[in-house]
Amino acid sequence: MPWSRRSLALLTVPVAMAGCAGAPAQAVMPNGGHDTSPLARCHVAASHDEPLVTEWPASYKARLEALLQRGAVAVAYSGCELRIVESCSLRGAYEWKRTTLSTDSTDIHDEDELYAKLPLGAAALSGQLQNSGSLHVITTVAGQMQLTGVKLAEAQADPGCAKATHVVTALSVGAFKLVAGGKTSASAQVGVGSAGGGASGSETRAILREAGDAARCASATATDPDPACRSPLQVFLEPLAPPATSAPATVTEGADAAPAPEPHGDHKLAGILTTGAGIVAAGVGVFLLAEAAHQKSLIAQGGFATGGDITSAASSAATDDNVGISLILGGAALGGIGVPMWVF
Repeated sequence: MPWSRRSLALLTVPVAMAGCAGAPAQAVMPNGGHDTSPLARCHVAASHDEPLVTEWPASYKARLEALLQRGAVAVAYSGCELRIVESCSLRGAYEWKRTTLSTDSTDIHDEDELYAKLPLGAAALSGQLQNSGSLHVITTVAGQMQLTGVKLAEAQADPGCAKATHVVTALSVGAFKLVAGGKTSASAQVGVGSAGGGASGSETRAILREAGDAARCASATATDPDPACRSPLQVFLEPLAPPATSAPATVTEGADAAPAPEPHGDHKLAGILTTGAGIVAAGVGVFLLAEAAHQKSLIAQGGFATGGDITSAASSAATDDNVGISLILGGAALGGIGVPMWVF
């Protein structure tokens, strides 16, 4: 057999193996796989279950405060959006817990920090961050409203909770200021007024939003927060279980067994490709063995005029034998792997 024919046969092995892979190579992601789009940042933010709500519109926060009197508050949370699901009615009550008065400053200098620390207002604050160079959320926490007596399993049975993803298990309240520009310093927490207030002449600071009076937060009692220091600051969320699905059928004695589920489409396709690759490899192997037998027959019948031709033919037949047997064995192995994948 000419060398070009054996080369084609040898190339069949990697081609056949490639057929059973069943999965394309992964594309190389730009930026090392780090997606900096707002959507990707929102997906990352969704992993945090303690978002600040200081950047919420005042009407949203007022509605949240009102619903705390009704029972457990359910929300739909996606990372950059936190929406109250009012149709979800869960039992429970929020009890006031006074805590040690504390003040903190959350400093933001770029888009990554904005989406990580203030995802609920990132889209609206992005332009302000670019203009001022930094944002600072200065919070004074007086205590928490903590949820008690709730049964989260009730959400599974309530159709009104279908769109809810989390329940608010606690809510930190107090006072806050959202400041644009200025130094990164918690010392800005007191007396931040109009642009440049309390800062050097080269600095420019402006209050974008504020709620509550930090000076009144110390007036909270063991039973109630001070009315001037109870603005929602941060929510603590617990995921809700997905709606319960119907229970699988139970096979009882004498009843017809439920049919086995069909194999997954991708798994079945991979099995078919693997089996096909095995058949191709085995077919080429049989062809090579036939070629080797033909060469040996010519040698036995004296079909070659010179000793060099006989030596070349014998070498070719031996190679065809070895490659043919290898391909047949490999094809059988591929068939043994692929057939169960698409038959069972």
